[in-house]
Amino acid sequence: MQSEGVIRELDDAYFASLLGQFDFTNTKNYCPNVPGWEVAIYRFIGMAGFYALSYILHPRRIFRLLNFWRPEKLTPGSLFEQRIQDFIARRRLNN
Repeated sequence: MQSEGVIRELDDAYFASLLGQFDFTNTKNYCPNVPGWEVAIYRFIGMAGFYALSYILHPRRIFRLLNFWRPEKLTPGSLFEQRIQDFIARRRLNN
């Protein structure tokens, strides 16, 4: 990839571009055989499976997640829960 000029240099910008794993709108891809949208779908399926398994194996997390309607009682225990809390906070500010 570097010899074809797709990846110019292994610098900070390149490694920063790899951090887009939680951004489903980022479809940057370096593989010519797999389209970016397909990688985004695989990423979503993998993350959804991970969180589903996490909540199945630790049912107490489901009850913690249900406290989102009472934000004063909420303590996010994962990045997913933090994102949901941020989303709810933004919606409350806009209303």
